[in-house]
Amino acid sequence: MVAMTVLMVGILLAGSTGCVSKKEYEALKTERQVLSDDVTKLTQQNQQLEKQVAALKAKELRNPTLVELITFLQNDGTDKNTYPSQYSAAYFARDLYKNARDAGLKAGLAVLMLKERTYYLIVFETTDSGRLYVEPQKDKIVSLKIGQGYFTQNGWSKPLFDDTIMEVFDWPL
Repeated sequence: MVAMTVLMVGILLAGSTGCVSKKEYEALKTERQVLSDDVTKLTQQNQQLEKQVAALKAKELRNPTLVELITFLQNDGTDKNTYPSQYSAAYFARDLYKNARDAGLKAGLAVLMLKERTYYLIVFETTDSGRLYVEPQKDKIVSLKIGQGYFTQNGWSKPLFDDTIMEVFDWPL
């Protein structure tokens, strides 16, 4: 359609008689073919983009149920990584966050400010149990009560530092 329009405009611009030389005609014919090829390529690219959009829509992130979150955590291998090494606490959080999103689950980052340390958690807004925090080094749902010890309230040994929770900062899901 576009190529044909260019060809017609070219003929009209060639003069009031509507006649074009053979050279001008061949140039317009070549231009028409180039434009036709471009339309074909753009149509193919558009079809590919539409497929990608459909795939993204099919995998829109969603808030899990509690059972879905527990199942995800049981199957996730982030807690199997070795610590301490060059793989730090921040990497556990990053990997659990990425794995959750790859599984189609909405997830956010929470920074846990203890009296003497900082920890990174992953936060989920479940559809049936509300906001839950996950310790990425253990793939466990944890309790967070400001003013209490993080480790002891979650059933772990008291650390050698003061683990009193001072504040929790959530980044949006």
